[in-house]
Amino acid sequence: MPRAIFVDRNENIYIADDDNNRIQKWLKGATSGITVAGGH
Repeated sequence: MPRAIFVDRNENIYIADDDNNRIQKWLKGATSGITVAGGH
């Protein structure tokens, strides 16, 4: 479940995912995210 969402100046999206203990980065136009923190 997303806890927080942030959009940077390049329109990339960061999602804090509580259920999976991770932060994912979605590049503008991407169809999947990249785990940039956590995910244990």
